[in-house]
Amino acid sequence: MVVCIIALVVFAFMGLFSAKYRGYAKEASRCVFRMVTLRPCDTQFDEKMKSKITGKLMARSPRFAGFVYKNFKPISWIFVVIFFVSFAFMAAGLYNIAAYGTCDPVSGNCIFNPGHPQCQGELCTDKCPCNNSICTHDPGCSCNTTT
Repeated sequence: MVVCIIALVVFAFMGLFSAKYRGYAKEASRCVFRMVTLRPCDTQFDEKMKSKITGKLMARSPRFAGFVYKNFKPISWIFVVIFFVSFAFMAAGLYNIAAYGTCDPVSGNCIFNPGHPQCQGELCTDKCPCNNSICTHDPGCSCNTTT
């Protein structure tokens, strides 16, 4: 039942590009809808995915496939938690980009806008657009003003 949550998001996205996954997305959405309305999932979607995943793993490592089959529910909970935590970090990063112009407003380092100059405490990077900052540590800085 837990795998339905992740499967809905993943298969809905993959279904945009391939018709192969649209049936899985519909089945997962039905399962999630029934779960949200406090009814049991009647499609056995989680068992189907459990069988598909362990079947693919069986070709590579039967011992690992057995471990995954036995511990499928805790593994799927781990993936659900990882999904929501990474989604929260992504949302925070997008907010910081929109609000401050950088992913990390504390350090100013961001891989999405590497050319964006930032002031870092008392140290300024090259061509730093800071006002009223002490930039004495970097002689090449263009904002050597002291307040």
